Amino acid sequence: GNPTMIRGEPGATRLALSDDGSVLYAALPDQDAIAAISTEKLTESARYGTGAGTRPDSLAVAGGTLWFGYGTAGGGGIGSVEGTGTVTLRQDSGSWAAAPMLATTPTPSGVLAAAVQTGDTSAVVTYRVESGVLTRQAAKALPVPDLNDLAVTADGTHLAVPSDQGAIANRY
Repeated sequence: GNPTMIRGEPGATRLALSDDGSVLYAALPDQDAIAAISTEKLTESARYGTGAGTRPDSLAVAGGTLWFGYGTAGGGGIGSVEGTGTVTLRQDSGSWAAAPMLATTPTPSGVLAAAVQTGDTSAVVTYRVESGVLTRQAAKALPVPDLNDLAVTADGTHLAVPSDQGAIANRY
């Protein structure tokens, strides 16, 4: 089909699809919000305010919950939006140097990964998601000084982290 312009979503940065494919979520950092867009009608069906100054950026759906990385340089966190629309910040007890980038498996799962660049390395944490609760599985600093993306393999057991810095092993 032809592409459709969805109005009223200025500055959308990242997208995530609901487990059943009926909702496309769009991060709106300049509006401190996340838009829910019906994939059937291609119109906004809900908007979730994340709080003043949160600047949500990265989105992932894991364990049936929408997760978002938020914050700015100097501090960030992981928040969630439950099916009822309840927004909760500070879902991870750790601290982040900026808004963490999130990733999950390409099929519905309970695996969530988060990462943020911290100088010459990148801090990466993996979680298990169950009933809307994050449980840390592993945390590690990786030799990736140019973090711009990460992906979780379909089976949820490895991370792929691209780097332009020579022949660095990029699967963890």
